[in-house]
Amino acid sequence: MKVSLVTGGGRGIGRAIALALGGPGAAVAIAGRTRTQLEATAREIEAAGARAIPLEMDVTSEASVAGALEALRADIPHLDVLVNNAGVGGGEPVAGSDVGRWRQTIDTNLTGTYLVTRAALSLMRSGGRIINL
Repeated sequence: MKVSLVTGGGRGIGRAIALALGGPGAAVAIAGRTRTQLEATAREIEAAGARAIPLEMDVTSEASVAGALEALRADIPHLDVLVNNAGVGGGEPVAGSDVGRWRQTIDTNLTGTYLVTRAALSLMRSGGRIINL
């Protein structure tokens, strides 16, 4: 069984990626902060014949990432594909921007990718693919 993990998988591009990875015989773990979005996406994945594993995760929190990956490991002991999709966009000019928003962007887009990749590597012992968006 091919097992994938998609961060930010409850909506937007992450949702589309999770749905594309979910087919008969596959398992897709979808991680995000909003349980209702994760559950809605999980239902769609399951309707396509794949197994869905919703994981509440805040990629900016080392404890949250570790807890979600430990829950995944307890369910499925390996991972074939990691898609680091969770991210936030700045979209505002630097002049007049807020340093708190800047830090949130760095914590989500960079540190989050690092934390999830580091935690997921122990599930990818036999190889696998990591895709960073």
